[in-house]
Amino acid sequence: MSSARSPPGLKIWYGILGAPLAFALMEGLGWLVSAATCAGGNPSGYGGSPMITNGKEILYAVFGAMLLVSLGAFFAGLSEWRHSRDANVTSIRGLLRPDFLAAAAMLVSAAFTLGVLWMCIGLFWLPSCEVVR
Repeated sequence: MSSARSPPGLKIWYGILGAPLAFALMEGLGWLVSAATCAGGNPSGYGGSPMITNGKEILYAVFGAMLLVSLGAFFAGLSEWRHSRDANVTSIRGLLRPDFLAAAAMLVSAAFTLGVLWMCIGLFWLPSCEVVR
């Protein structure tokens, strides 16, 4: 690589911000859809009337879309890191700004992609509406 490198572009910022925004959007939409599925916080058997009845399907679609966004951010960060001057597997130094941003994009997107996956575990095993006391 040459010593002069262009400043970080949109790909690196997608790697840094894509997965955290997907995580936040998934959390917000999950809360809204769950609240609409169990209106008033009550399951339908306890006097609540849901505003929407296909909440699980909507949450599956949101999960799929946000997982694709976060995985895309991870692969964008990984690609930028591989093209940096510090693509060492055993240690990440990131002494120069582009190299530091590339390492940050890879690590942040990996952590938030795992967070998206972790948030979806309950979607597959827990009931849509449940009274917890």
